[in-house]
Amino acid sequence: MFTSDAQTVIDKAKDVAISWGESQLTLRAIMTSLGMDRQGLRFLSQCLNVDAEKLRQHFPQPDPLQPCPAKLALSDAVREMLARARDLVAKMPPPNHPSLVALPHLAIAAVESLPAEQLHGITVPNESQLLALLANWVEEATQPPSLGDLTRRLRALRAELLRRV
Repeated sequence: MFTSDAQTVIDKAKDVAISWGESQLTLRAIMTSLGMDRQGLRFLSQCLNVDAEKLRQHFPQPDPLQPCPAKLALSDAVREMLARARDLVAKMPPPNHPSLVALPHLAIAAVESLPAEQLHGITVPNESQLLALLANWVEEATQPPSLGDLTRRLRALRAELLRRV
């Protein structure tokens, strides 16, 4: 259902929800998890036209982050957001995984689904602007990665591995 990067964000969102003592996966936990991911933070920042630091203030990560021990129920808002993400995939599928929800689709759907009071005065662009952003991101995904991008990914994977060991 998700690409690997989107699944990583969902898994981390479950950890965030558990750390906050929630019994369901919430949109707030998904937004926080997106903000904890380098690409997710970039997508959110571009969607909302807000710098990364302000987003981190709006969606602070829990300290400490506790791992989710089992499956976590989805809130109704998350179910609706995931349905919206699947609709976005149908309109603009990711090039490498045309049937899976990718990180850009997840970010756009989360931004569209989040209630205005949780955005603290940040305005959400209209649907056509968000679809234009999604089209740009999908186009970027078709470009081969640069050596710098590959190096950053390798370092991030190494750091993640060292943190888990």
